[in-house]
Amino acid sequence: MSHQKITFTPTLLIGLMILVASCSTSRLSGDSQYAATFQSYPNGVADINLQLKPNMKFDYQMTILPQPGQADTLAEVFNYTGRWGNNESHYILRFRRYRKPDLVALAHPGYEPETSVTIKNERTLSFPIDDPEVVIWGVRCYKEN
Repeated sequence: MSHQKITFTPTLLIGLMILVASCSTSRLSGDSQYAATFQSYPNGVADINLQLKPNMKFDYQMTILPQPGQADTLAEVFNYTGRWGNNESHYILRFRRYRKPDLVALAHPGYEPETSVTIKNERTLSFPIDDPEVVIWGVRCYKEN
């Protein structure tokens, strides 16, 4: 078996760089004027806060409240971050690759009230920009701004 040496010419290197760039995860784009905060209405299930910041990053916090009769149970707090963007009609949220929630649990189609959140892949979801509220984990969250 003979071994051949591979020579990297500038043209080959540029071609490889273009190939790698085109295969990488697509960047989110959008307009920071759509930055908003979504806050859950008072309820006995969970406190949810989703902040879409002008720098195109977001913070998602969900505190699962102890149920009545379980006074010794502590609230569970979950914090996630990621990047957001938008197209003409929808917000698009992409959670961090290694620290993300179970999106099916957040946007399960069987929850009441029905949700407008759509799961795009294992770390990306979207929902309409024009909706005055969004349902996450079965909890209504109103748009503050």
